[in-house]
Parts: sequence; C-alpha cells; structure tokens
Amino acid sequence: MTPGITEQQLDRIIDYLKANKITDPELQQEIADHLAISIEMRMTQGADFETALQTVCKEWEQKELLEIGRNKESYYSYPAFLNAAFLNKFLFFAVAVLLTGIYMRMEHLPLRRVVILSGGALIGYIYLPLLLLHSLDGFANKTRQVSGFVVQFALLHAGIAYLLHWRMNAFLAVFAFLISFTWLIVYIIIPSIKSKQYI
Repeated sequence: MTPGITEQQLDRIIDYLKANKITDPELQQEIADHLAISIEMRMTQGADFETALQTVCKEWEQKELLEIGRNKESYYSYPAFLNAAFLNKFLFFAVAVLLTGIYMRMEHLPLRRVVILSGGALIGYIYLPLLLLHSLDGFANKTRQVSGFVVQFALLHAGIAYLLHWRMNAFLAVFAFLISFTWLIVYIIIPSIKSKQYI
C-alpha cells in the first residue's frame, strides 16, 4: 500500500477494479498499487482523494489499461526462467560465439562470417529482446528502456557491419552514433541538468 492512502481509500480503488471485472487478487493488488501511486501524486498537488480517483480512473480507462484484467494471461506471460542469472549465462554464450567468429576472422578460417553473424544474431535478436522484456518489468520509464534497446541494437549492428566489411558500415556507424547521442541527451544529460536545477 502506498503511504498517504488510507485502507478505506485503497478499498475504494479495489472496488473500482472489481467493478471493471478485475477479479484476480494478485492483479488487483498490482493495479491498485499503480493507481494509488498516481492518486497520491495528484493529492500532493492539492487534489482531494475523490477528484484524484476520478481523474486517474479516467486516464486509465482512456489508455485502456484496464484491459489487463481481461487479458491477464499476457500480463503473466513473463517466462519464469527469464531472470538475471539466465540472461548473464546467455550473454556469456553469445559473446563467446561472437569472439570465436572474430578469432576465426583473424586466422582466416572458413565459416568465420557465419559464426560472427550467429554471435551477433544471438545478441541482437535473442539476448537484447529478452533483456528488454526482463527490464520492462522493473522500470517505470518504458520509453527509455525501449529506446535504449534500439540504441544497443544499432550499435551492435554497426559493429557487426564493421567486422564483416559491409559496404554500408559507415552509414550504420553514423546512424548508431546519432541515435546513441540523441538517447544520451534525452535520457541522461537533460534529466541530470533538470535535477541539478531543483537542488
């Protein structure tokens, strides 16, 4: 329960969820916590509980977030094996494949391009999406996470293009630099400047 929200107010939130056919207790608690945080934020800005509740509920309905209750399977479809230990092992394996391909390239061994592409594909097409799925569960700023994924993918793609001497590797490198620089400005530099202004 969020500090500042009373038990009675939390009961009102849960009643609202029940009225919208969200009956699973775990899902109710999860969504109620999110609603309570949003309501509390509105209350700190001067709104009373009833006004904050109505405003937040309208926002949730407009964004169709209450569809979660009707599609609960997809909400809980987060694979149980997808944890930090699995991701670390998978990354270790994928990097090992990629480094093997780089070694094969240095030694001019056959199938070097296939091994480099395999390592890059394991990282770019499997590891990064799994990392994204795993990280979206723990971060409120989903846009930052998804755009960070795009940056990582672009950097990986540019690196693989360079290793394989693709004709467009310069273009991919410039593109990766531009989106990386933009991401740094938007999500790292500007927020740090703003936070220093409020100190």
